[in-house]
Amino acid sequence: MRIYNSHFPPFDLSVARCSVFDYVFSSPVPGHKVAFIDGTNGSRRVTRDGLKEMCLSLAYGLRNNLEKMGAHPLHRGDVVMIFSPNSLEYPVMLLAAAAAGIRVTLANAAYTPKELAYQYKDSTAMHVFVDPVVLPVLLETLTSLGVSDKDVQRRVVLMAFSDRIDEKFKDWIKLDDLIGTEKAERAAFDGMQSNTTLFLPYSSGTSGLPKGVETTHFNVNSLVTVVSPSEICESDIILAVLPFFHIYGLVQILMFNVFRGATTIILPRFDLNNFCNAIEKFHITFAYVVPPILVLLATHPLVEKFDFSSLRLFFSGAAPLSADTALRAQTRLRARGGNVLIMQGYGLTETSPTSHMMITWAITTKAGSVGRLLPNLQTRLICEDEETDVEPGQPGELWIKGPTVMRQVSSAWGHEHISFVNRGYWRNEKATRASITPDGWFKTGDIAVVDQDGFYFIVDRKKELIKYKGFQVPPAELEGLLLSHPQVEDAAVIGLMSKAEATELPRGYIVPKGGLSSLDTHAQSQLAIEIQEWVKSKVAYHKQLRGGVVCIDIIPKSASGKILRRVLRDMAVQEAEAIEHARL
Repeated sequence: MRIYNSHFPPFDLSVARCSVFDYVFSSPVPGHKVAFIDGTNGSRRVTRDGLKEMCLSLAYGLRNNLEKMGAHPLHRGDVVMIFSPNSLEYPVMLLAAAAAGIRVTLANAAYTPKELAYQYKDSTAMHVFVDPVVLPVLLETLTSLGVSDKDVQRRVVLMAFSDRIDEKFKDWIKLDDLIGTEKAERAAFDGMQSNTTLFLPYSSGTSGLPKGVETTHFNVNSLVTVVSPSEICESDIILAVLPFFHIYGLVQILMFNVFRGATTIILPRFDLNNFCNAIEKFHITFAYVVPPILVLLATHPLVEKFDFSSLRLFFSGAAPLSADTALRAQTRLRARGGNVLIMQGYGLTETSPTSHMMITWAITTKAGSVGRLLPNLQTRLICEDEETDVEPGQPGELWIKGPTVMRQVSSAWGHEHISFVNRGYWRNEKATRASITPDGWFKTGDIAVVDQDGFYFIVDRKKELIKYKGFQVPPAELEGLLLSHPQVEDAAVIGLMSKAEATELPRGYIVPKGGLSSLDTHAQSQLAIEIQEWVKSKVAYHKQLRGGVVCIDIIPKSASGKILRRVLRDMAVQEAEAIEHARL
């Protein structure tokens, strides 16, 4: 067995054996320091002391006041769902839940009712805390599940304060209905209780439908600790535009920034004009991004209107960043007055999320690398047989082990060797067994190479998952939808890499009912367009078949019936080359 350890010295993680709430507020940051600012106007903000007090009061309200208001009661260990775009209320709700001992599942704010219903049922959520802007989607979801109007009122809380809510919602339970008493709730999760699940973000893993990832107090606290080689400091002003329902925004931005004491500017979603304006207006020094944002910064004419002189660092994650994209964006931004560096990292929902991080001094010499392994983590690079370690310098599937890997119970803690028993995916033992070995190695599904200096490069992907602008698109989910169309006999979905957009685009392949030969070329084209539009009406924004729909005579499969996606990807490359050749 060939095990790679981190080049960074390990941390004593015994201090991380407590609740997330206690841990992120344990750092010696002045209480008057501004923690969060609503970036849409700049007038709504909360200090560190104000945030802490509000969260403890809300935690008490969650555990003690809901039932008094006619809603279902909440107990330690119950699950609630947050369905909301980014807002100032989001971190308040998350940290209050941590203080109250309540688990939180986070739903994509762009979900359709069908997608939301799946996560709501699978997570066993008792309540939904919802932003008024997406309340209609939630109400349609609950109606489709047969929830009565009376029970809706007992399960739904508006995740907003009265001054932001329309008069027509005045009778709904709101956050300020649960805050305001002088009492506080602070559930302890010391010692082994820190292995209790806190967050349930959803991930498709290496294949299949989305699954709840059991992220514990100890997972989050460990990540916040071991990610310390990052460049963030208390004086930084961070721009938070990536979604908080994604593990990247949830832990890497929200929890880590509270711990470090940086001021975070919150935008509800990405819009290039608002993004650039916020950098100039708030003198942003550090921003978390995904590669498609950097493509826009490198190419869009709007960028010329703004001052980027305050910027010192962009951190890119959630999808691979090419050295060329990073260089083009960095060159252009420096021309706009900044001295910005662009670095990237690597991680997964199942690793809470970051496992690798670039170092500023190596950005140029190790271009394209996702960086070095973080402290307290170990990796292996495995051959296709899933048993043999590859030779040094050779590519292999990346396996990761350590305290940030989804829910695990350890036999010891501290900076010494730890053995783990993993209980990773929520109520899905089969998927957990397929993803984690008996001795605790998580199989990432990504193919990596590590050089002699300990820098990792992601070179391919073994897993089926597609990533569109950092968002997961499970092929199995789209294939199931395509197969439900009355004119589709068989279907497969793959991801096509778009160099122009620096992201994968989902493409569907279908076998028409009656076979390909039953339709002429025009009819095939019309069917493909019809199905592409039909899928668009059924799924969230990031799951649309932007790579198109192609009619073929047969879906290539192995003897066991497994879709041969590599064959389809090769077909797509040949099609693109043929089109390019025809243009010459």
